[in-house]
Amino acid sequence: MSVDALRPSYEAKRRRSLTLVQQALESLHEQGKAVTISTIEAETRKVDSDGIGVNRTTFKRNPEVAALVDQVLSRPLHRAAVPQYHQVNTNALRPGRELNRAFHRLLSKSKQELATRVIVLEEELLDLRQQLANRDRLVIEEQERRWR
Repeated sequence: MSVDALRPSYEAKRRRSLTLVQQALESLHEQGKAVTISTIEAETRKVDSDGIGVNRTTFKRNPEVAALVDQVLSRPLHRAAVPQYHQVNTNALRPGRELNRAFHRLLSKSKQELATRVIVLEEELLDLRQQLANRDRLVIEEQERRWR
């Protein structure tokens, strides 16, 4: 099956999503309800005759829906993730700490927080390896001088 054969189906779904989101926004406005991603998603299910609605991932994938939702919310749906490397504190890490407790504490972190922490720890590991390599080189050079 070619891409061209799928295009009419895609276009129909794209138009359906846009129409349902527009109807949901009008309905929320008429009811005086707060407009959020969650309320828009829930309202699309109510206004959809099939009861399916539009999933919030479509709000980002469909450019027309994304533009409409961005305009209504007055903020972009796509926010660039800016790692906060300086906020990661590794000074509190101690040998012999309770690993199970640390594990459960980390489970509450977001993917972005965990990724940032991993990058900071990787950089610290690389720095420590470089320091050890430099120290080893100096020790070897010192021993070679003594043997001469």
